[in-house]
Amino acid sequence: MMPIIALVFPSKPDFTNLAWEGIKYGNFIQVSIDFLITAFAIFIFVKAINTAKDKMSKEEEAEETVEVDSKEELLKRNP
Repeated sequence: MMPIIALVFPSKPDFTNLAWEGIKYGNFIQVSIDFLITAFAIFIFVKAINTAKDKMSKEEEAEETVEVDSKEELLKRNP
């Protein structure tokens, strides 16, 4: 995912070399950013699939409805 981000930003975002008094926290930041980007992309993909499924199921429900004749409806109401 980072190569796609690198296309957006002119400089390459690489945090792996960050360190503070011997503690290399840059790799953690890099992995966290990669995870968030990947999770967001998967979320958008799944949301799009669910929306498409809902639209398809609504269309199928509309096709499956059987029209009842008005006489039959009156007979159902009056026992």
